[in-house]
Amino acid sequence: MTKITHQELDPSLSDEIKNKSNFDGNYDSLTNKPVIPSRISQLENDSEFETITGSQGQVNTHAAVKATTTTLGHVMVDGTTITVNENGVISATGSIDDTSIAPGSKTLIAGNMFKGYFGTVPASQLITGDNLAFQVGISVGTSQFSTTNWLKFAFQNKILFISMKPIRHSISWDNINAAGCVFGKNVIIDNLTYKVRLIKGALTDPSKDADTDRGARGSEWNALMLPIHQQSSTGTWDYPAYADPNVPDWGTRFTDVDLVTRPTGGNGAYSWCQETTTSISTDRVIRGVSGVSSLATYVSSIADSRFGWRPVLELVQ
Repeated sequence: MTKITHQELDPSLSDEIKNKSNFDGNYDSLTNKPVIPSRISQLENDSEFETITGSQGQVNTHAAVKATTTTLGHVMVDGTTITVNENGVISATGSIDDTSIAPGSKTLIAGNMFKGYFGTVPASQLITGDNLAFQVGISVGTSQFSTTNWLKFAFQNKILFISMKPIRHSISWDNINAAGCVFGKNVIIDNLTYKVRLIKGALTDPSKDADTDRGARGSEWNALMLPIHQQSSTGTWDYPAYADPNVPDWGTRFTDVDLVTRPTGGNGAYSWCQETTTSISTDRVIRGVSGVSSLATYVSSIADSRFGWRPVLELVQ
């Protein structure tokens, strides 16, 4: 067979083939190759795109934009409830229940903002008993437990601090009332205003002390002090008739000694409350006489070592 070349088939192809590349397909055989960046820093930002540099502290200052159905938005890293670790992983630790700048945890341990518990707050972060007494003008009675913790609560969407132990004993209801601290006297602590008052030991004022629960059920004391006591875990109250049904267990397990709600915990275990009584107009409600669930009434002028001042600080802002 006679072999026919491409030139013989089409002489015009000869010059075209001569001009074809002899590239072997290997990228390394190419010359004048472009430089391909291996790091972002090698790129030139000639369009002025926004850049973020620096540590997490600088990211914290980046303004938050709320996400919508049409906008992605972004997360505000506050370093408390939302954090970023060294590997860039975002973590959320919980919602903020207390949006004020008052001390203590911002997140409830138990309950809700109608009735809930945040935890304890050291006196060093709020105020000592002696300093509070000085600010409101109370000098009668005997100072004790000045550095006791404060119990931080939410009650009816307000922030309350109640001294864990009575900060004075041998003080009468009349003494406290003379200083304006039964129903409320405002003080400023660390630029925040608080109303200093007594806790409400009965549901109504005057209390219905002739009822089987002596007016205790539904009270502020029952709502806040019973769920933090160890007896809430079993529901075996010393005075079941005075305790509300189905008291929640907030898991704190405080005892009568911890709270001084029985004389074995110390002086001042009889905590004065706001209410007078229906039966005797000169009597006032007392809580913590023989355990956290108990209620008694005494004449407002009595001031022996059994009687104590357990103030409430209600945040006014």
